[in-house]
Amino acid sequence: MLVFDKNQDLTASFDTTKIREKSFISGTNMDPLHDAIKQAILDHGPVAAAVCVNNEFQSYDSGLFNPRRPCNSINHAIVLTGWDDSLGAWRLRNSWGPNWGEDGYMRIKYRSARVSCEASYLYYNPGGVDSMMQLLLSGQ
Repeated sequence: MLVFDKNQDLTASFDTTKIREKSFISGTNMDPLHDAIKQAILDHGPVAAAVCVNNEFQSYDSGLFNPRRPCNSINHAIVLTGWDDSLGAWRLRNSWGPNWGEDGYMRIKYRSARVSCEASYLYYNPGGVDSMMQLLLSGQ
């Protein structure tokens, strides 16, 4: 199991000229996709992802989230901060504050609510700009 410290401030602003790499993780076969997301979390820290939010998701307060009703439309951005293979679940951080879920977090089954269908991350280099930044700025 890997979980980043929930007290770690992940909302700090940063100088966008020091972004060295951006990556988008997507696919149709979920198991390799899950492995790629786990590797990105190991290598780069929490990753941005999306999820399908419905009433069940909104009313989550604790435990392992595995909705009874299907939810098919991705409509909310979240952050995946870790996982627990023994539960088959991601550790998800939501933007709704500490009064939602488990202090703003959720344990969600790997394939529930379309979580982890796609994810992305940035690699930030506080040491300076390099040629990767020029590539990012050019939009190529």
